[in-house]
Amino acid sequence: MIYDSGISGNGSLFLKRFKAGDFVSASQLNDINSGLMTGTVQPYLGQGPIISYGGGGTQVLMNPDSGPDSTVYFQHQVFVNSITDEEGRQFDAIQVVAGNIFCQDLNQTKQYLTDGYGAYPTGMMAYGALDVESPFIAQGGYVELADPTASGNPHVYNVYIVKNQYGIDRGGTQFSIPSVCVFALDSDAETKTTPFAPDANDAQRVFDVVGGIGKLEVKGTLDSNYFGAFGGGSEPWQFNLSNKQIADYNCQRICIASVTYDTVSKSWYVDQFVQGSITIPNNLVHEGILFFGPDTDTSVLPDWYTTPTYETEQTSFEGDWDGYEKWSVELPSLLIERGYLP
Repeated sequence: MIYDSGISGNGSLFLKRFKAGDFVSASQLNDINSGLMTGTVQPYLGQGPIISYGGGGTQVLMNPDSGPDSTVYFQHQVFVNSITDEEGRQFDAIQVVAGNIFCQDLNQTKQYLTDGYGAYPTGMMAYGALDVESPFIAQGGYVELADPTASGNPHVYNVYIVKNQYGIDRGGTQFSIPSVCVFALDSDAETKTTPFAPDANDAQRVFDVVGGIGKLEVKGTLDSNYFGAFGGGSEPWQFNLSNKQIADYNCQRICIASVTYDTVSKSWYVDQFVQGSITIPNNLVHEGILFFGPDTDTSVLPDWYTTPTYETEQTSFEGDWDGYEKWSVELPSLLIERGYLP
């Protein structure tokens, strides 16, 4: 007689239930067969989840439709697809699935939906057929890959999320909004979007400045619109808590995929590093409060107060990138407020 003691606890329904030479009845074999059938993913011809239950745990798999649109798309997944344009040209192009980006500015966390390309090789981006149902950004659009067999053309492209929220004029940059960018390896665009600090530290320090408006003299090149806490002039000293002031510029960049041409197979392949919704870490570090009185000696002002650290690199970032265009649409990522697009 076999005493069924149930699951042994080491991962199998049937492990250690029988010993060598034990008698196994037909009903027990039927029970084993039934258990195996239950624990195996069941066939399902329709599109949707496949669910099976067993001692090893519940299994839930996605069974896509077997039709022409059977691909399962994940947020920010990168594809290399063959494109035939209106002129009949056929070429390979990068297409990126739309997705959510979460990030933080000075005062709040924001959620965006990627909707276009923030930067791309000049002349190589095209919209889709204005297909709002397309899973790809730019309404089914793409970034064309230059013919890799032609001399001098890139063999590696990187797909990034780029964000750089404070501009020289303090009004922010285009990239205050995070967006998807496609750069050739070692291109001017890739160089200028690399975090500025030598150690690749992309932190941005901010201060609250309390000071006197009117009597503190500063360098003559100071832009009073930018450094509003000390505007100059002859007005009486006033106690003032300024807006938070940034001490150093920096940009943030996350590589979501790399696209490489294999000269042996003569095809492109994608290394996907991250997919799904993407959170850009907050790089703002509050360094405290600086107080300057009406008789403060300007020599005590920190260097960054008149010339923020990495200003030269920030100027290059905001300028032209050789061989690249910026922003395929007015807003390449759409702000989602309270769960709804504006």
